[in-house]
Amino acid sequence: MVEDQYGDILKIPVHNKNMKPTYINKIIFGSAPIGIKKYGFQSEKNISKPHIFFQNLNNSGVLDIDTAPTYGEIENDIGRFNENHVNKFRIWTKVSGLEPGSHLNVDKIIDSIKKSISKTKCNKLHCIYLHQNDT
Repeated sequence: MVEDQYGDILKIPVHNKNMKPTYINKIIFGSAPIGIKKYGFQSEKNISKPHIFFQNLNNSGVLDIDTAPTYGEIENDIGRFNENHVNKFRIWTKVSGLEPGSHLNVDKIIDSIKKSISKTKCNKLHCIYLHQNDT
């Protein structure tokens, strides 16, 4: 598990009703460096076999992945992993291209959600970020 390797550094204290601290681990992996060839610090080393990388994440207890339809083929890669594993990733994704006051935004959001669910092979999305482009 992740906590075996990193100890308390990944534990977040949460107080319950009895005021006794309990701990949760919440790491959300950002998948842009896998889906976008030149992105951030990872741009010099491409991950050619995402399924192996996903297996390592999964084995470490990291089950949340932040992604977006604009990150290349990453949603399909996640879907190939999810359809073959019991511990599926929880998907945090984005809907981009929303326009202020547009009546088309609702349709864009619903369409993007349906496509992301289909590609990632999950039953639902854990979190959806709505992005409005600056004009």
